[in-house]
Amino acid sequence: MTLAGGLCAYIAGIALAAGLNFSWPLAAAPAVALPFFLIRATRRFAFPLLCFTLGLALYHLEMREPSDPAHVAQRTGSMRILRGTVTRVFPAPNRFFFDMETEAEMGEQGKYCPVHGQVRVYVDTQRQNAVSNAPRISLAPGDRVQLRARLRRPELFGTPGEFQRVRHLAIQNIRALAYLADPQTLV
Repeated sequence: MTLAGGLCAYIAGIALAAGLNFSWPLAAAPAVALPFFLIRATRRFAFPLLCFTLGLALYHLEMREPSDPAHVAQRTGSMRILRGTVTRVFPAPNRFFFDMETEAEMGEQGKYCPVHGQVRVYVDTQRQNAVSNAPRISLAPGDRVQLRARLRRPELFGTPGEFQRVRHLAIQNIRALAYLADPQTLV
């Protein structure tokens, strides 16, 4: 089979994967069939099948923004009051960060409207550590919190060879970031 046939098979794999929900059994099925094509005398389908399998298997690396209007990623760029549940906590010496599954956002009239999605919240505790009588904030997974912060999208810094932080967070379903300079604003 020619290179054009392999390229067409690769494009067909990507196009088919875009319309389907990605699943490893779907992508693995042609890969399992590939050795049978290589063993048999009819090897002309082996290269297009390999290209088709690559198209299916590599589609999951494509990053798409959530299109749901109630997703927290649609609310980045402005101050928001969010309420949610802590899912993971990562302590550090002068700051800590936690992941929060958002449940609701306070609207203009003071009423909560439902939102969903993961937010990573960075909390600076350096000022809190300087004041000895300030109460310490401790969070655990499952705690319900409310915060007021400006949401922003994860971005790359643009340096060559940099860690793909945006993709790393997207794999964890984190599409928004928040920063709290004062841990006392966390309720």
